[in-house]
This record gives sequence, structure tokens and C-alpha cells, in this order.
Amino acid sequence: MKVIHTMPFPCSYFFVNWIGQDGILFEQFENYQKRSFRNKYTVLSANGLLDLSIPLEKGKHQSKPIRDVQISYEENWQKRHLQAIRSAYGKSAYFEHYFPLLEEAFHQAPTSLFDFNEKMILWVLDMLQMSIPLIYTTGFGILNGTRVEGFSAANLKGSTIRVYPQVFEEKFGFFPHVSILDIIFCLGPESKYHLIKSTPS
Repeated sequence: MKVIHTMPFPCSYFFVNWIGQDGILFEQFENYQKRSFRNKYTVLSANGLLDLSIPLEKGKHQSKPIRDVQISYEENWQKRHLQAIRSAYGKSAYFEHYFPLLEEAFHQAPTSLFDFNEKMILWVLDMLQMSIPLIYTTGFGILNGTRVEGFSAANLKGSTIRVYPQVFEEKFGFFPHVSILDIIFCLGPESKYHLIKSTPS
């Protein structure tokens, strides 16, 4: 089992590689790193790929323990993100089914980035009907006294996502490197089986 840093809505490749695993192992003792996907995710909009970032409380985050990083609610970023998601997936096959559930999850508004990401991962697993437990390191890079290997984008090079119909496919072609939200809105209940038929690294 490889350890991964926390993320709100990872790309589909990660879920392909988590299928059949004993759990998803998250690093909870690392320090926050800027310009990473710890507080952002990518959707496919009418203008192409769009990164949505979760704003953080002001202060130095680079050397702050990940569990101490707090989300800023000075601006209504949930509304902005949800509007962007509506614009991107409003014409998808399963938007009307999943969007109200996503709205509800967003408005739980935990103050911790780590807690928000955890809730979103659990929401995704629920929508995918996948029973994969979340596991956390017991020390930096350590699980129960054993050193664990890191899981990064480099580990995904052998993975392939089977092509599926995307909202703006006629305009851009198929984009595999997008948030798991894309496949959920586009394939709905078939998402899990599509991921199972895809190729892990």
C-alpha cells in the first residue's frame, strides 16, 4: 500500500489504482506544499481545463502541518466552485442526480483543509458505490512502524482510462486528466464499472 497526500477530488487514474486495495493510505504528518493538488482540482469547462482552488487562511502554509491548514471563508468560494461545476457539467447525463448531493456536501463547511478533503473523498466513494476504507499514516511516511512508499503522479504512467463521452468532447476531444467529478457526472452509476475496466499502473 502506497501513501498519498490529501486531495479533494483526485483524477480518475487514482481510483483505478485504488480498486481492489485494502484501503487508501493518506499522509497526515506532512507539511503543506504550495502549487499542489492538496487544495485544488481540475474540471473540463467550455473553455478547456479549469483548475478550481480552495482558498486558505492567510499566513505561511508551506511549513505548516497539513492538519493545521485552515480554509478561508472570507469569500463564498463554494458558490463560485459550484457555479463553475454547473457550467461545466450542467448538460451531462447525470448532473441533476448528483449535483444536489454535491451542493449538500460542499456546504458542510469544515474549517480544516484535511477534513474537507476527507469528506469529499468519502462523498466520491459513496457516489461510486466503492467500499474502500481510508487509512492514515501513524508517522511521517510510516504506517504502524513500517516505512511506506509514496504514491505520486509518476506512479500513474501505466494507467489508462477507457474513453467515455464527455460534455465538450466534440470541441476538445477526450481529456483523461480531470477530476473524478467528470466521470461521475458523465457516467453516473456506470462510473465504478468503467473504472474497473480501465487499466491500473
